Amino acid sequence: MSNLCLPGSLEPERVCGKVVLCDWGICARVEKGAVVRDAGELGMILANTVASGEELVVESHLLPTVEVGRKVGNMIRGLGSMQDQIRKRWQC
Repeated sequence: MSNLCLPGSLEPERVCGKVVLCDWGICARVEKGAVVRDAGELGMILANTVASGEELVVESHLLPTVEVGRKVGNMIRGLGSMQDQIRKRWQC
């Protein structure tokens, strides 16, 4: 369930140097940030799901993060294979 960014769900060799899209839910948002940071990613887009709708929470994160509502999250999820083309890669 890598879309939830749970501990142990991200493969550093696949995600290092990228910005990852994480779905809201299951574990704390700040914990998701720690998982993303520890995998070597540059940042996180935290997207709401049906359960959280358009509600956004202002909080501090452990790495550059933007939170988006369900509608924008669905638009980003819909990019599918284009996500690899729009992510900026860095050497880790």
